[in-house]
Amino acid sequence: DKGEDALAIVRLYNEAMAEVQRTSGNRLFPQAVLPLWDSKEMAREARRCVEEHKLTGFTLPDRPEQFGI
Repeated sequence: DKGEDALAIVRLYNEAMAEVQRTSGNRLFPQAVLPLWDSKEMAREARRCVEEHKLTGFTLPDRPEQFGI
């Protein structure tokens, strides 16, 4: 499924960014990306990034209304 593949890519990217933050000794703060096409998955991934990975923010589009958010 195309959506599942895209979600897996988003999760892997966010895990890689969390690793960058950890290995930098929390000197670098890369931002997570979210699956904008699914509001439930977007909320779930946002919580996971903050609670599990301690990421500090998200990269969002400049016109979120185009994605219905």
